[in-house]
Amino acid sequence: MRSRRTARAARGGAWTIGLCLLAASDAGAAPPGPPPEAPRPKVVLIADRRTDAIMARVYAELATLGFTVVVVRGDDDPPSRGSVEASAREDGAAAVIRVREVPGGVDVSIDDGATGESVQRTVMDGDPPTVAIRAVELLRASLLEVRSPRPSRGEGDAGPKARTDVDAQRPRPAKPAPVAAARPRDDGASRAPPAPPPRPGATRSAPATFGVGAAPALLWSAGGVPASPMLDVSGYAMIGPRLGLSTFAQIPLGSVSREGKEGTRHVRVALAGLGVRVPLGPRDAEWLPSIGAGLAAAWLHVEGDGRSPEYVGVAEDAFSLAPYLRAGVSFAPFPYLRISEHFLAGIAAPRIVIDAAGRAADTWGRPFLGASLGVEVALP
Repeated sequence: MRSRRTARAARGGAWTIGLCLLAASDAGAAPPGPPPEAPRPKVVLIADRRTDAIMARVYAELATLGFTVVVVRGDDDPPSRGSVEASAREDGAAAVIRVREVPGGVDVSIDDGATGESVQRTVMDGDPPTVAIRAVELLRASLLEVRSPRPSRGEGDAGPKARTDVDAQRPRPAKPAPVAAARPRDDGASRAPPAPPPRPGATRSAPATFGVGAAPALLWSAGGVPASPMLDVSGYAMIGPRLGLSTFAQIPLGSVSREGKEGTRHVRVALAGLGVRVPLGPRDAEWLPSIGAGLAAAWLHVEGDGRSPEYVGVAEDAFSLAPYLRAGVSFAPFPYLRISEHFLAGIAAPRIVIDAAGRAADTWGRPFLGASLGVEVALP
């Protein structure tokens, strides 16, 4: 029994000694201190002495951003770019920043000491505080650009690799949508494109296929017969873009009188012609001249009144063929309506002779002339 108590006492003492040693070790350990600070990135700042006011502001802003700034005086002949970059890599500088005064502002360039990429900006302003603030803002943005995996679109001199990356990320242009061809309708007709709108203030007549007109006219002939009042009735039909068939008839509105020693002669004249018509312009033009030619038939009726019982009045008719020329011009104030003027010239063959008691008192048809002014209705 005694021996068992002695063993238990020994084991209890061992536990007590271990706990005491553990507590002593914890009490003697020093409390943990603050973690060591990370090294601040270094920036090499190069500037000439004329930009001291701006450099002080830039220096303060870079220090506020957490950079260790090393200032190098460039004066008028700053270090070369290659030597500064090499020194920056050896010293572990994050970037090399150059600030040079240019006319009207400051030129700021940044070289990455690790990658060698460069960003350059120019701040144009005459106020030093404004230049400094703007330069610091550009420095912040430029430092982000230097650290970005790809150059931003604002950098001026991008390398071939940068251009390849940008082109690879740029979406391909969309293919133009195909234009559907006009399909014929079920009835065999196709839809024509809409006509362009007419010019403001211009009156366009319809392209005429048929046309009819009426106009008062005068018909005169050399040989003694006075000019006769006529009604000119005309029509045409186009058989091509520049060729048509035309017809006209001049109907007498009254008779003309001619006095002689034998008595009085009353004369009526009528003409009817058929020919071709050539418009000298588009058929829907506002002003449209035309020319034509053909063959006409002339009819002349004479009635005589004797002056004395010695002379007896008689009535006679005469006919003749007459080749003619006809020219005109028309104006379209409204669609399908034209104001037209025509001129007529021809020669009767044979010449018509008016006999008075056995002598040739008058002649007609060598030549004859006519003129008319009226309206035409154009039919599509």
